[in-house]
Amino acid sequence: MQKVTLCFIAFDAYPLFNSQITNFTYTGADIQLYILANELAKDKNFDISFVVGNFNQEDIEEYNNIKVYKYEGKTENLPFIFHHIQGYKLYKLLKKINSDIYIQRSASTLTGQISSFTKFNNKKFVFMAAHEKDCDLPYTKLEKLFGHYLYPVGIYRYLFGIKSADVIITQTREQYNLIRKSLEKNSKFIRSAYPIPQIKNKNGKYILWVARCVKWKHPELFIELAKQFPEEDFVMICPGEDEYKNLIKKEAENVKNLKFIDQVHFSKIDNYFKNAKIFVNTSKFEGFPNSYVQAAKNKTPILTLNINPDNVINVYSIGLHSYDLKQLASDLKNLLTDKQIYKKLSDNAYDYAKQHHNIDKIKEEYKSLFLDLKSIS
Repeated sequence: MQKVTLCFIAFDAYPLFNSQITNFTYTGADIQLYILANELAKDKNFDISFVVGNFNQEDIEEYNNIKVYKYEGKTENLPFIFHHIQGYKLYKLLKKINSDIYIQRSASTLTGQISSFTKFNNKKFVFMAAHEKDCDLPYTKLEKLFGHYLYPVGIYRYLFGIKSADVIITQTREQYNLIRKSLEKNSKFIRSAYPIPQIKNKNGKYILWVARCVKWKHPELFIELAKQFPEEDFVMICPGEDEYKNLIKKEAENVKNLKFIDQVHFSKIDNYFKNAKIFVNTSKFEGFPNSYVQAAKNKTPILTLNINPDNVINVYSIGLHSYDLKQLASDLKNLLTDKQIYKKLSDNAYDYAKQHHNIDKIKEEYKSLFLDLKSIS
């Protein structure tokens, strides 16, 4: 059987391969591509390449049978005149790699550039949604008027890219329905995936919060929660680099029972979830948070404000869903004092992760998808 060649593109993902890089800004979308690429690289039927940004590394490196290529430019937030120059550089690199299928995740002007390349070169493009806003296309069209995370040129390129993709992957039923409504086409629903460890006993030590330091993730609410439970230990992992991050860090450091950590590499983050009693999410917007799977696979119940994709918190009883800080504090108190409820949610979380997010199962869905795409190329 001829190998299927795959190329993943995620410019911020290089520090996931090289843990010696101390300054990193990768997201959950990058992590999911990294996990999938590593799993598929174990299969002799697949040949894996991965395009990352410039971190002063060699042009081509290899990690776990994955060829990692350096792209020396970025295309986001540049004056319009530079888009064609940078786009040509990316085109040349993707042409050099010459894979059968190219895979990219999360809304970006890059989505359109990759889709254009694959159309002109008779390749296949798989786009993977990371957020509800990636799928709510009428809303995305209005971003050029109100401003958000895509500038006007980027919006049109993204819309072209997702509409032209050979396959769209959605990670929740809500995203699936949004794509069907917006594009009048079906996506393929595949949940996010992680390796699931064997865990018997759960002995948590602290309440945990993990997220980038951006305003819509509301880190200040976790700080307020810590103040209400001075007898409990709280840990906050909050990477970021701007003035807002400095304000949050200063506020957190004034709370005696709260430990603030600037950033933790992906290779070490699992220990924090393993040693947590409870994981707290205070975001206003999310896709399906990687942190939910990281918590669940470590038998850590989830407390959330707002974020309950596909109602998984309630349907599978893996945590408690609140709508304001007062209720969140009440739910936390109940979990800390009622051992029976805690154990139920902890066990359910682990069972849910094993059943629905196990990379050993999900990788088979991707293998079938990629083999089918290769057969019709």
